[in-house]
Amino acid sequence: MRKGRAVFVGVTLSVTIVMVYALFHRGRGPVSSPYTPGVVPSPHRRTQSPQGTSVRTASMPDFSSAKLTIEGKKDVDKILTVFQTRIDFYGKVQDQYGKPVAGANVYYSAADQYFGDSSKYKGESGPDGSFSIKGIKGAGLYVEVSKDGYDRIPDQSYGGFAYGVPSGRPPPTAHEPAQFVLRKKAIADPLIVINNRQFKVPNGGRPLEIDLRTGRQAHANEGDLRIERWEDEKNRGARQKFSWKCRISVPGGGLVERDKNFDFQAPADGYQEAIEIDQPATLEVKWQSAKEVQYFVQLKDRTFARVSLELHAGYTNFLLLECYLNPSGSQNLEYDPAKKAAVR
Repeated sequence: MRKGRAVFVGVTLSVTIVMVYALFHRGRGPVSSPYTPGVVPSPHRRTQSPQGTSVRTASMPDFSSAKLTIEGKKDVDKILTVFQTRIDFYGKVQDQYGKPVAGANVYYSAADQYFGDSSKYKGESGPDGSFSIKGIKGAGLYVEVSKDGYDRIPDQSYGGFAYGVPSGRPPPTAHEPAQFVLRKKAIADPLIVINNRQFKVPNGGRPLEIDLRTGRQAHANEGDLRIERWEDEKNRGARQKFSWKCRISVPGGGLVERDKNFDFQAPADGYQEAIEIDQPATLEVKWQSAKEVQYFVQLKDRTFARVSLELHAGYTNFLLLECYLNPSGSQNLEYDPAKKAAVR
């Protein structure tokens, strides 16, 4: 189960459980219950009977128990009907340019059981990108879309929708469908790829130089990427701030910050030879002993790359590098695993 879907289903169930307890305790004194006051019950567990057979022990109140008042049973019935709410869902898939995406896979997960897994359904978008599912039941519905040749975009290619519980927004309709976006990939060039290469960065400004075509450390003045670090080793400690800074430079070329995870076209200009990351101990709010940054890089031979750097200061000092370089000189940095360029 994907994380987003699991979170949505969990929240839906939690809201429903809160409603159950609110109804049980509404306008009444203490309610007889098999649970310790103030302890939130777990969903359920399985125990072994003396004969060794599996017995399911519910952690919620026994809804058929004589201990429940007639009013309480009515309240419970109301809660259980939440999971039987009719769902008619309408959506539409488009790309980043607003064009409809036909033939996209649509995955549904309906929270229709108090215990147990949600019911799963699958569909496909039509020629105009639209899709729908009707007549199913549940307290909520999680929807995710995908298609080969497209990237999913966080919070735009999937989402949760409440039906049996309050959500603050009306459900999608045929006239106003929910909008889902997939990013259409460009035609990829063969790229040189360096994955998760780790380096120790000397202190005191002594440079580390890296060859971005091989992912190896280079000799002085021969690298594509240069990293310099200064750190207050005397005052650093596991539980206190310490001053550190790092200078990232491309000799004869430059860097420009990449702030979009789905931006794969290197810009033609705007590059600066060096960028500094400064973390003084006096920094009040955003001080960190580790930073993750992304840049487009133009090398001295006018080839382009995109790099991701994880910089870790303190006792765990190291640099983690990921790089995608286009040896042809094109600014296109879209990656296709089937089109890797050879690393020399």
